[in-house]
Amino acid sequence: MPSQMTKWLKRIALAAIALVLLGVGLVALVFNHSGVQDRLAKNAIKRGLAAQMERSASYGGDNLDLVLCGTASPMGDAGRAQQCMGVLAGDKFFIVDSGARSTAVVTSLGLPVERLDGVLLTHFHSDHISSLGELHLAGWVRGRQGKLPLYGGPG
Repeated sequence: MPSQMTKWLKRIALAAIALVLLGVGLVALVFNHSGVQDRLAKNAIKRGLAAQMERSASYGGDNLDLVLCGTASPMGDAGRAQQCMGVLAGDKFFIVDSGARSTAVVTSLGLPVERLDGVLLTHFHSDHISSLGELHLAGWVRGRQGKLPLYGGPG
């Protein structure tokens, strides 16, 4: 016959397990609420954009910065983006070509896509233009006003 102490320990253990399960259930209920999810997502986006804006403040100014954002060959490379360069001169910012995965590199480096003055295209092969849509969207999402100017030769 179990002792009185063993009975109490079993009851305490069952109560603790019940409290943990109740807590997990309440947390799941709270985090599955669309309003909570929306608030968490908005806060994460604000923090991420604020960090990128802070990094982008260090580019340009009195400097002339050339940033290689993509250097992979036309055949691609899993570890690198295709052709892309960022040029920052004073308060002007241009991208030269926008190959596959280059927008991800541009934004991860904190380049100021919200103030992108235009995209210069050297030619129209896919490894130089395939990320144009993403680049346009990234600048717009971060607050670029107006259309994104494109410059290039005929074709």
